[in-house]
Amino acid sequence: MTYYQTIVTLHIIFAGIWIAGFIAHPVLKSLINKENELNKKINNIKIYMKVVNLFGMIGATGILLSGVIITLINPGYNFFEFTSNHWLVSKQFLMLFILIILFVKLIPTAKSLRILLDENTDPDFSELLNKLFKQTTSINILVILNFLMALSHRFMG
Repeated sequence: MTYYQTIVTLHIIFAGIWIAGFIAHPVLKSLINKENELNKKINNIKIYMKVVNLFGMIGATGILLSGVIITLINPGYNFFEFTSNHWLVSKQFLMLFILIILFVKLIPTAKSLRILLDENTDPDFSELLNKLFKQTTSINILVILNFLMALSHRFMG
């Protein structure tokens, strides 16, 4: 238990990093949608993908690892235990759902879009870009929901 508070602090920092990606998403999306020149629009999309990807990778990996460590260290927590800590089970299922969306939908869409943008043709990327925006928004909503559960579980009986 010596390092428990440090791990919890890191968990909170990683949550903040992931939420920073949530904040960056609409700002960068707006810049992309406002741009009319193709080369600048493509450049903005690449920036969007790098920034959101970076925040997502750091936040998700950090949350996942620190959350597993917290659950292993804290004797009151367990993985998918339905008899107590219902909030924690809900958060664990949400995290699994986020990871499924991430690996099954978002990463393949982002890879396809990146390949299309790197080609030297006049790409029609609007369909893939809209898919990426929707998938990112879905993950962000689940992240915020997960975050709210973490904040509010102490106030619920």
